[in-house]
Amino acid sequence: MKLRLPMLLRNLKNYRMDRIEDLIDQKGLHYGEPDEFFEQLSKVWSGLLGYSLTPSDCAVMMLAFKTVRLKNNGESLDTYLDIKGYLRIVEILNHVAED
Repeated sequence: MKLRLPMLLRNLKNYRMDRIEDLIDQKGLHYGEPDEFFEQLSKVWSGLLGYSLTPSDCAVMMLAFKTVRLKNNGESLDTYLDIKGYLRIVEILNHVAED
């Protein structure tokens, strides 16, 4: 979805956090809850890389991935929403890690 940047930023600002939570819940139905999914991903990436990554490490790496996409296409609302979602997932995972 291509939007002009000022319109994109207005749309993003109005995108409430509860909608991000809904998006995370919807993705969870298809791919697993964030804590479970990122636990699995950390095991796979740790095995591939030969050193240990936490689920939070993996979520932060996904943020880095999305940031590169944002650099290459700053008009993608989906990328901005993904970034907000991954930031929320990092918060969720860090809270899980503290329990």
